[in-house]
Amino acid sequence: MKKLRFFTIVICVLCFSSFAFASSSGSDIEKPQDKYAILLAHGMAANEKIFGLVDYFYGVQGWLEDKGWTVYQTGDKVSQWNDAMHKGAEFTDVFYNEILPRAKADLGNDVKFHVIGHSHGCLYTRYALSIGSNNNPPIAPYVVSHTSLCGPHRGSTVCDLLFNNRDNLGGIIADVMNMPIMEDVLGWLNIDIVDGVLDPLFKFLDGVGLEQGEVSALNNAVNLSTYGANFIFNKNVPNAPGVNYQSWASTVTGHNPLRGINLLFNPTYGYMRHPTNGDKVENTAQLYNALKGPNDPAFSLNNTINYGGHPTTIGALLEGYNDGLVDEQSAKWGTYRGLLKGVEINLLIASVDEGGVDHFQINNNLIGNTPGFSPKDFWVDELLPTLEDYSN
Repeated sequence: MKKLRFFTIVICVLCFSSFAFASSSGSDIEKPQDKYAILLAHGMAANEKIFGLVDYFYGVQGWLEDKGWTVYQTGDKVSQWNDAMHKGAEFTDVFYNEILPRAKADLGNDVKFHVIGHSHGCLYTRYALSIGSNNNPPIAPYVVSHTSLCGPHRGSTVCDLLFNNRDNLGGIIADVMNMPIMEDVLGWLNIDIVDGVLDPLFKFLDGVGLEQGEVSALNNAVNLSTYGANFIFNKNVPNAPGVNYQSWASTVTGHNPLRGINLLFNPTYGYMRHPTNGDKVENTAQLYNALKGPNDPAFSLNNTINYGGHPTTIGALLEGYNDGLVDEQSAKWGTYRGLLKGVEINLLIASVDEGGVDHFQINNNLIGNTPGFSPKDFWVDELLPTLEDYSN
């Protein structure tokens, strides 16, 4: 009888333990994915798709959804080429009119978002978090975290190069190629880059349906220059309280033979590694002073502008690691998670220490052409765990 009673107790304990374990690990337990969603924000020169054909975040949405997350993107209503202020307002309206209603239907009324921006997408989403639009308030109450990937938070010296050489295409080519003689050879190319090239290009893109509304190249130049980013945009777009900000940067190494000659980013990578030229930095400030006016939209942000600071403090951006467009120091915002360099590649005749990760490869939008770097491993094994931490 005692043995029977003992076995009865053991069986009851085991059954209770199994029931408790099943209850604690079953579908009733709320996971981060149950009420948190991911929202991807594209950068410049594209929408959710590049030229309407190829995904901007190539393969990324599928990787995240395979891990149980609900993922939304900006769609095609956030401009490709407009400045961060206009795009931030557009993003705000898309969020309230389309994305939030869908997410509430999918995940419930208490849904929260992790916003992930790439490149210019890091800036206009910051604007949406803190400023909003004329039609809708800031989106921060619905956002838990903001992740920046290669974001030009403190501007891009490549933009400074264009801005300081508006009428000197030869000078631009000479600086990027590090061949001063090119300025003399191409000195006859005295076309204004902003008024003569970029603005007509934007009008053409709008005419063929690849842009949404009028775009000002000057506005964009102001936003993305080191002076405008630091002393205009950042001074007027503070971080939103209660939102966790984090960031990653990447760098081109120029030593990866498997990638071949990177015609776009190896030259600009080399240019950004050059020591600062104080005269050009000063010229940037002079240009701003000559151009700015009380009614000039390029220099207006909610009608409150702060022109404080001195431009020479930005000179350090011209040195160090960069992805061909954005310097590591410029990409840092909030909690800095690190610099992506790629991994060692073993070749038949040599070993490459770092594969390099240029501005586009961090989110795989060159259709998987990322030798020495696995975007999937980065997104799934490095980025996702941080979002899970922020969700708890």
